[in-house]
Amino acid sequence: RGIAWVYFSANYDRDLFPTGAPQIRVRARGKRVYDPRDGQTRYSTNPALCLRDYALTPELFGGIGWTEADLDEAALVALANAAEEPVPLATGGSQPRYAFNGVLDTEASPRENLDALS
Repeated sequence: RGIAWVYFSANYDRDLFPTGAPQIRVRARGKRVYDPRDGQTRYSTNPALCLRDYALTPELFGGIGWTEADLDEAALVALANAAEEPVPLATGGSQPRYAFNGVLDTEASPRENLDALS
């Protein structure tokens, strides 16, 4: 629970795919995370919310295993707000200042995963 994974198996048939095996793509949304600003749990690319979730995930499941008492909730809320500040795009419109669209490796060290989040 709380860890995403994908398993794909196929038998390659040269007659069906004479130009080579087809490219396999996966569209993943990741884990839902808790947002202390509104009390909702949902998918988010906000790096501060992903960091909070990773820090609170038990070590058994690849996280750091901290408790809420270990976190500076006010600082995380400030970081989450800063990450969502709209930044204007040259082509029009805007996008959030920061977004995390990556994967954390449960076999990597916490430092490696924290570096991926920053």
